[in-house]
Formats: sequence, C-alpha cells, structure tokens
Amino acid sequence: MSAAKKLPEYSLNGHPLEVEKFEVFETATGELATRSHSGVHIVFPPDERQRVTDTTKFPWCTLGQLIMEFPNGKRYTGTATLIDGSHLLTAAHNVYGKDIGGFATKVWYVPARNGDVFPYGVVAGKKLFITEDYFTKSPADPNATPDGTVEDYTHYTEDYAVVRLEQPLRLPIQGMYPASNTELKDRQAHVTGYPGDKAPPDTMWTAHKPLSNGDDHFLFYKLDTYKGESGAGVVVDLGMPVGVTVVGVHVAGSVHLDTNFAVRLTSSHIKTILSWMKME
Repeated sequence: MSAAKKLPEYSLNGHPLEVEKFEVFETATGELATRSHSGVHIVFPPDERQRVTDTTKFPWCTLGQLIMEFPNGKRYTGTATLIDGSHLLTAAHNVYGKDIGGFATKVWYVPARNGDVFPYGVVAGKKLFITEDYFTKSPADPNATPDGTVEDYTHYTEDYAVVRLEQPLRLPIQGMYPASNTELKDRQAHVTGYPGDKAPPDTMWTAHKPLSNGDDHFLFYKLDTYKGESGAGVVVDLGMPVGVTVVGVHVAGSVHLDTNFAVRLTSSHIKTILSWMKME
C-alpha cells in the first residue's frame, strides 16, 4: 500500500502524496495528456491576455504549472505560486475534489514552464494541506457549475491550499499580504497562469486590470482568465514597504455576477498557510 493511503483522507498534519518521477507522455497530437478542470472562467472581449515569452525572469519564475493525478486516474492542470523554496500556494479544488475521488494522489510542479521547455525541470509534491472547513463542506468544483453561478460563496472562502515539494527549489518567491480595501483601491491586479485555450499549449499568459469592489472573503476583477489558471496568485504592487505581493488566490468565474474572482488572503488565511509550512 502506498504512503498516500496509510493515513485518513484528511489530517491536520497534511495529506501525504505518492512521490513519483514525472514521465512526459504524449497523445497522438504530441501534446501533454493532461486536462484542466472543466467549467467557467471568463474572457472579456477584447481578450487582453499577453503571452510571457521569457518565463525565467522575475516575477514569472515564481509561478508554474501544477499537474495533478486523482484516484479516478485522470490528470488535471492548474497554476501555483512558489511562496518559499519548498511550498506552493494554489486553490484547494486543484488538489481535492470529492467528485473525483478525494485528494490528488500525485502532484507535480513545473516551475516557469514554457510549452515544451521546462527551464527548472519537474518537482514532485509530497504533501498537501487544505483546511478542515474546506474538506468538511466538500464544495463542488466552482468551475463545474452549469452556468458559472456559485450559489453560496461562503463554501469557497477556504478554497486555498499549500503543496509541499519533495525537493526545494532555488528560485525567487512571492510574498503574501492581507491587503485592506484602502490599500487595494485603484490598484492593478495581475493574474498569470496556464490557460487551456491558448496555443501553443502549456504556455504562460498574463493579464491585468483594476480590482472591482470586493468583500471580506473575495476579490473580484474583470481581467481575462480561462480554465487551467485556477490557483494563480492575484498579484498587486502596493508600493513600499510591502511592494509586489500576492493578495488572493484565483478560483473561477461567475457568469451570473459577470466577473472572475479569487479567495482574498486574510490575516487568518496567511496564519494558517504559515503554520502548514512550519509543520514537519
């Protein structure tokens, strides 16, 4: 029996993963056979996303593509941000889905991926962390609702996760900050990730626009995103002394509200994230 199946499905000490070397396998079209979560993200015309051509420059090298394998045998892709040498910040629904068997059994991180170029290789994940609240509520993948309408946003206030890597990366990292409404007013928000609608596949794209009015739990914005970008950090430049920092975790889009949205990083969220990172 693998290590990932020895502990209960949820543990306050994190969920262990099967650590396995990632083998790039190809489909008949020559593309990596992974699949992003289905569902709603919104591209507001005109599409203003721009491709990042040199992914090894800062801040692009602080993020990468996440590849997850679930008990149903299927693979999905998302986006994650490096928040220290051994830990990634991403969306909880990237690594846990009750409808697809529970926790991911294997996770790989491809930092600064640029199509078929892996500048820093591939690193396996060895442990996952989500909150007990997210596990208990087990909300449906917010990307998979029929029309993009999330009926109860309180189910997604905990849609954030940390992935611990098997080996540390010597790369720049992003900080996290619980920004206030005053600090975020009129700030440009940047979301960068791996949208599944762009060619060549598995390339990095970025977009920026001002934030809309948020609430205590979420950030809203009409910048363009697409499936595959779940888990991307919402980045703003708050000026000194805070500087460029992650203030939210991109989750999905809502056709009903005509917006894309992120879990807002609160002081409580960041305290939980830091406690996970310190666990043995």
